[in-house]
Amino acid sequence: MFYPMDKGWLRWLPPFVQKRLQGRYTVQTILVNASWLLIDRIIRIGVNLIVGVWVARYLGPAQFGLYNYAFGFVSLFAPLAYLGLENVTVRELVREPDAKDEILGSTLILRLIGGVALVILTLTAIVWLRPYDPAMAWLVSAVALGNLLLAWETIDYWFQSQTLSQYTVYARNIAFLLATLLKIFLIQQQAPLVAFAWVWTTEVGLMAIAQITAYHYNQGRITHWRPTFKRAASLLRHSYPLMLSSFSIIFYMRIDQVMLGNLVGDHAVGIYSVAVRVSEAFYFVPSAITTSVAPSIVSARQTDLRLYQQRLQHTFNLLMVSSYGICTIMAVSAAIIVPLVFGAEYADASPVLIIHIWSLIFVFLTLAREIWIIAEGVTYVSFVASTTGAIANFLLNLYLIPRYGALGAAIATLISYGLSAYGVFILVPKFWSLGKIMTRALLLTWLIPSQR
Repeated sequence: MFYPMDKGWLRWLPPFVQKRLQGRYTVQTILVNASWLLIDRIIRIGVNLIVGVWVARYLGPAQFGLYNYAFGFVSLFAPLAYLGLENVTVRELVREPDAKDEILGSTLILRLIGGVALVILTLTAIVWLRPYDPAMAWLVSAVALGNLLLAWETIDYWFQSQTLSQYTVYARNIAFLLATLLKIFLIQQQAPLVAFAWVWTTEVGLMAIAQITAYHYNQGRITHWRPTFKRAASLLRHSYPLMLSSFSIIFYMRIDQVMLGNLVGDHAVGIYSVAVRVSEAFYFVPSAITTSVAPSIVSARQTDLRLYQQRLQHTFNLLMVSSYGICTIMAVSAAIIVPLVFGAEYADASPVLIIHIWSLIFVFLTLAREIWIIAEGVTYVSFVASTTGAIANFLLNLYLIPRYGALGAAIATLISYGLSAYGVFILVPKFWSLGKIMTRALLLTWLIPSQR
């Protein structure tokens, strides 16, 4: 839907900004479409943040650090449970709808095998790393089992292929609501730490039951699924590059918490996790915007290169303005917000947040970059960028964490995210076309009034 420039909030913008937005219906379309996506995500993230704060205050930094270490540790192995199958399975279901029972059955078996491998590897690794910490072994067991049960997300792939994702939303929200109530109950009952980890597994189990129910409601029958070795091998052959890319992404997003726990201690992980949670609470913003605009950009790539470049630039511009606004507000107010919301015990997280929040800029860039990667058909670029970021993050953490603790982990995150999201695209000549678009957006040159 297009709204004339003389109506709505746009009329309150400076004249030179209005001039630049004239005719750029994509910017207005992004805002309108994104608003619908934002409603559901804001409610979910808002509730999760409130309850997460409650849990953090109840557990205290040390136990909250143990809790987040367990989730961070298991997430390093999470790609084994997913196997990069989502997009591949959805694509095959769209191409061969009559073979859905074979495709879904094969996907489920692959994901169950991957989940079992994850459980075995995580338990073996945690016993090796922390042999005298049975509490951590129990935490990791609970989280790993939840990842195994995620195999039932296979049902969601079918809903996606049929554009019936509302059923998955219902299932997730029901499970999320019940899990939230359970966390509140555990706090009231002063439950032990491990109980909160089992809530995650319970939530995944409830979500699986809801999805199975929704699938049967839509005339689907899991008993009709027929996995075959040939189909499983075909799916895996197409998905393993995506799985390898996921390993790189997860590694450089979560290795900081694991290294911080091993090199400094669980208390430092608790302090750092607060800063990370606040930063990650804003990830839904670029996700909602890019989801709305991606189809129009990809379609323009096929018909009008000039329009394609314009839409791409406008998207990056909008994301950068949004990220700068969020980062500035949070950096200025961190010293007040963190102790006020999480309690005086977490006051040391304020300087960590002041640094870590600026990594949002590069998260926003990364999500916008993925549109370009899809439109250009250069999926290998994600692997190159994420691997570069993973290596940089590991080396920087290895140097900075022993010296500066949680603050060092935040610095490592900021630098490595910047290198992965932006540095690669200005250092490699082949990617300079996107690097220029990113640079214009980062420098906000579009806001400078033209002399013409």
